[in-house]
Amino acid sequence: MRRAPRLLGFAAFCAISIAAKLVWAQPALDGEAIFARARTVAEARVLPPYLEYTTYAAFVRKGHVDAEHYHVIVRTADGVSNVTPVPDSPADHIDTKSYVQKSPPYFWPATTFGLARQQRNDSQDFGLSGGAPAPEPSATPLTTIGSVHAVAHDYTVTLAGIETLGGTRMYHLLLEPIYDPQKHQIREAYIDAETFQTRRLVVAVYAKAGPFHSQPRAVVDYAPIGSAWLVSKGEIDFTLRFGPLAFSGAGEFRLTDVRAPEAEPDWLFDKDKLAAHQRAQPAQPG
Repeated sequence: MRRAPRLLGFAAFCAISIAAKLVWAQPALDGEAIFARARTVAEARVLPPYLEYTTYAAFVRKGHVDAEHYHVIVRTADGVSNVTPVPDSPADHIDTKSYVQKSPPYFWPATTFGLARQQRNDSQDFGLSGGAPAPEPSATPLTTIGSVHAVAHDYTVTLAGIETLGGTRMYHLLLEPIYDPQKHQIREAYIDAETFQTRRLVVAVYAKAGPFHSQPRAVVDYAPIGSAWLVSKGEIDFTLRFGPLAFSGAGEFRLTDVRAPEAEPDWLFDKDKLAAHQRAQPAQPG
């Protein structure tokens, strides 16, 4: 008889533990709500005025690796970039002269592939998803008689489960575009269960080269730099097909040595000023 209270206490403890596990296993948020919160977090980010990093991009086919390195400084106000090719080794004889281009090599490092809508810094090609500029205010004030709040649903989102990624619990979401799948590229998302930061995206890539075509999926990971989260690496395997012909390979992309300078000289982002600066530099021996 004396054991009964202890047994009851042990049973109650087990019941509470199981209930707690069930609460975690069955989160109150569904896939749509989790995706909406992740979108809100992504849209609230603030990029630093400049981003500086080194890129590594490699194409691998049949054991052969064709790689490129660039040192990049991006002015985030307009995406204009100063690019310097970096040799892979002393035997890699390439032109290491810096040049200016309208956008960073490969893609915009802060892209979320449309997760953050109407953000000028989100597009894969700078400004593509920036939206139209705000209209000029009307000279005649209008009387407000009501307001409408509309939410566009471009994906059907399903919560596949809760997984661990890099030691952090993640919501694993599956996404199916409702319309225009080439524009709405996200197919899977891994969202931090506490902060709702996006840590990984799986995106559909619509590739075409002549008669060859393919729709591979790329896995893109994100890492923090200051208050912003940037692409840290990406991987893709693809096979381009045309009838019985096929062309297969793999690609890899990494950002390293990422910094967020507060200031950079203007001549870095102007072709003429950069050329004048380069002409003024003393000739290097050899």
